[in-house]
Amino acid sequence: MGRLYFSILLIGSMFCVARAQKPASANIILLSHDFQPGLDNIPPTDTMLPAPNGDDQQWVNYDADLLFGNCLLNEITPGGWFWESDLGVLNPSQSNNFAVTSCSYHPDFPDLPAMNWLILPPLTIPDTNYFLSWKSLSFYGPHWMDGYKVLVSSTNNVPESGAFTDTIFKAAEMISTTVNFSLDVSKYTFSPGYIHAAAYTDTSYYFKDFSQGPPFYHGRLEPHKVRLKNYAGQKIYIAFLHDSTDDDKLQIDDILVAQKTTSQTPDFQLLNQFQVFPNPANSSAWCTWELAAPIHVTLQLADATGQVLQEISLPAQSSVNYRFDVSALPSGMYYCTLSSAQGKAVRKLVVTR
Repeated sequence: MGRLYFSILLIGSMFCVARAQKPASANIILLSHDFQPGLDNIPPTDTMLPAPNGDDQQWVNYDADLLFGNCLLNEITPGGWFWESDLGVLNPSQSNNFAVTSCSYHPDFPDLPAMNWLILPPLTIPDTNYFLSWKSLSFYGPHWMDGYKVLVSSTNNVPESGAFTDTIFKAAEMISTTVNFSLDVSKYTFSPGYIHAAAYTDTSYYFKDFSQGPPFYHGRLEPHKVRLKNYAGQKIYIAFLHDSTDDDKLQIDDILVAQKTTSQTPDFQLLNQFQVFPNPANSSAWCTWELAAPIHVTLQLADATGQVLQEISLPAQSSVNYRFDVSALPSGMYYCTLSSAQGKAVRKLVVTR
């Protein structure tokens, strides 16, 4: 897409090592990384390997696309993931938090996606009570909103070998729009996956930014969590893949792999993720979920009084995208409920007219 680009000043330079922390009382920590600088302000990205060899024991920052980005002010963006201050504030130079950033704006090759891999060291997951958590932001939205995937390999850490077969989280990317630079999410088409800040309804994770021309939704770091129950007893590699095409910047921070106590375990034991988008919706609302194992589920749409408006029983599947037609519903709050013999999970849905 044609574009006029506005950018943020880079703070810092390049990559990272998992820093040891004492286990908290509620968690047994396998890996924790906050991307803060080390001794003498050494960027944590400096010690990462530039490419995987199959059985690496340290972090890998792999620039598989080898394209020059343009996400910095009058500078060529470093390849792969680079280290800079938290972009989730109006003036990042005033932030004392740091994260890693990847650029998908390649002006010379706008039709080619970024393929930037951030691959964790191998982890052996002791039992079914472990989870992966992290924070992410898409800097620009809804226009130029970046998406990414979290992938798992149980064999090696070389992407070209096809080892990363499991997608455990997917963040949506903006694909097209009918109105350039609109702040109305319904004017955009997104790829499948979670849309940042619950489709820009959760103001904790974005704010309206007027500093760079047309107003846009400036992302803040948003927490995510996925259970690793499927990998109990296995040695695995976890990778964050930024694979957006001609968008802007993506940032990742605070990666944690730790044990979840019984009190923290959700009622729906097999549910890895459950999202509803777009949200708000005015014609269609998609419910998407992933389960640790194929089971029969029931999906309901109810109004604020609890009256069930639509219901469907679905056969055993691990990953489902289901569309509710909400075009005839009045504006208001609704509830999508996914239930099974394992428990239930509820997500709010706002319908607007």
